[in-house]
Amino acid sequence: MTFQYDGLGRMRISTNWDGSTTEYVYDGMRVIQERDGNNTPQVSYTRGTDLSGTMEGAGGIGGLLARSAGYSSGNWTSNSYYHADGNGNIMYLEDSNQGLAASYRYDAFGETLQWNGPLAFANTYQFSSKQRMQIDPQGVFAFEDIYYYGYRFYAPHLQRWLNQDPIGEEGGLNLYTYVGNTPLDEIDPDGLQISPTKPPMPGIPKWGPEADRALKNIYKACACNESPDLSDCLTFCQAVYGSAGDLNVTKCTGDCDDCFVKGMDKPEPPKKKPKSKNPPHGTNAPPPTIPPKTNPAPSAPKLK
Repeated sequence: MTFQYDGLGRMRISTNWDGSTTEYVYDGMRVIQERDGNNTPQVSYTRGTDLSGTMEGAGGIGGLLARSAGYSSGNWTSNSYYHADGNGNIMYLEDSNQGLAASYRYDAFGETLQWNGPLAFANTYQFSSKQRMQIDPQGVFAFEDIYYYGYRFYAPHLQRWLNQDPIGEEGGLNLYTYVGNTPLDEIDPDGLQISPTKPPMPGIPKWGPEADRALKNIYKACACNESPDLSDCLTFCQAVYGSAGDLNVTKCTGDCDDCFVKGMDKPEPPKKKPKSKNPPHGTNAPPPTIPPKTNPAPSAPKLK
């Protein structure tokens, strides 16, 4: 297969081994329609909010609602509906009669273990709600295909990316590792950054600028101001900067150590001395004694 991309890096045209082409129409970074080489619509996708609670904060993972096919005179003759698990993996596709259209079972890294239903192969959005690209048109290895994430291709049977990390070793020594080898706890929205499948702390959103700001503020207060337990500092650090094993976490660990030591070395503020009721008036002088007030004795009456 060959692929063509637009100026934003989105795959716009894929050419199959037999010369047939598929053109993709996008809303942001999410495919909403596929067309053939004659610009005729083939499949349309209805999308809602993804795992982030926004339209594409999690790269559309978990946001697929419906698949429409059979385009004719401006109408779609076939509609089916997506059901995903907590990590956004498509598990079931339901037809308009509430019958089985497709079902899938995966291992932890997304390799398809079982599939069933008339649309099991025609539906290309499966693991992590991402598009499966057919690299085995002869069907020799069935579902041993790759997934397109927007900026990289992922091979579940290899449990790794096929493209190296675009930022090189700044993202970790292993340029091809997938979500830090923790696919049950983390996802990658578009092949660029790992995100947790659940908030790292109660009350903090999973993704986005608000989550980053909240976690960084907690980490800053944790590491250098409040001098907490070092393990708490590392927990916040990993939540902010990525999964264990990345260079960012290694650097952050050093920052935590430094901040923790600095926090332990901070001199304690001087304790305020209690105020004395009778403050001293000299180095060794005792407080002055004030005699009690007395009433003067009455004077004798004068004789005339």
